[in-house]
Amino acid sequence: VTFTITALPSTPVAADIAAGNFQTVTAGALYGAPISVRVSDQYGNVVPGVAVTFVPGTGASAFSDTVVVTDAAGLASTTPTATTFAGTAIVEASVAGVGTVQFNVTITPAAIATLVYQSGVIIGTAGELLPGFQFQARDQFGNWLD
Repeated sequence: VTFTITALPSTPVAADIAAGNFQTVTAGALYGAPISVRVSDQYGNVVPGVAVTFVPGTGASAFSDTVVVTDAAGLASTTPTATTFAGTAIVEASVAGVGTVQFNVTITPAAIATLVYQSGVIIGTAGELLPGFQFQARDQFGNWLD
């Protein structure tokens, strides 16, 4: 006689960042790597079949998927598109009854699209050396480039 025993994980109690934290992304671009959350039970066993909801926070304007069910490895992943605003950003993932984890992202300006005049002499005499001009570069979303 052969008996087969299958141990199943218990109720999820933890959600942790598995991958994708601390990325640097260009404004308006798809993240370079997916963000992933691992869901586990009180014994550290991964829990498949759990819905993870990804929330834009201040760091994404769209996701490839907003609600993802954990796979056999207890992982749920999505690939966000960055907002058009450069700066520090946060993307959140939440699991009902467990809590929320936050991904920290740095969004950098896109390529230079325009130069905005700031100061300097713009009228002079032919052959005269003019003092320096000051321009500020902006990307297509209006972010200032340093």
